[in-house]
Amino acid sequence: MVEDGIAILKVGPALTFALREGLFALNLIENELFKHNPGVRLSNFINVLDDIMVKNPENWKKYYHGSEIKIRLARKYSLLDRCRYYLDIKEVKEAIKLMINNLRSVQIPPSFIISHY
Repeated sequence: MVEDGIAILKVGPALTFALREGLFALNLIENELFKHNPGVRLSNFINVLDDIMVKNPENWKKYYHGSEIKIRLARKYSLLDRCRYYLDIKEVKEAIKLMINNLRSVQIPPSFIISHY
């Protein structure tokens, strides 16, 4: 995790659970603000992260069990967060960067932030 830029150790799952929740909220805000604007390329962060996790299951497969739906939901919302192993992958980093750039290009209404906090 140190190599991935995580400075505080032993809090990985809790820290990245909170980070993931924040990134998911930002992605929902991005989608709401820009989904009807054909001139803006959306980051699709949530889908990019999940696609990368599906293509590289070695960091979550032994932790998530059950039906396809249950596993899909666990990849996104499990308290036993495994996304931290994927945040440094190029496509995921690019999606985060695009999302942040999109959100920086507008003034986000405070009500959006409150609704997704």
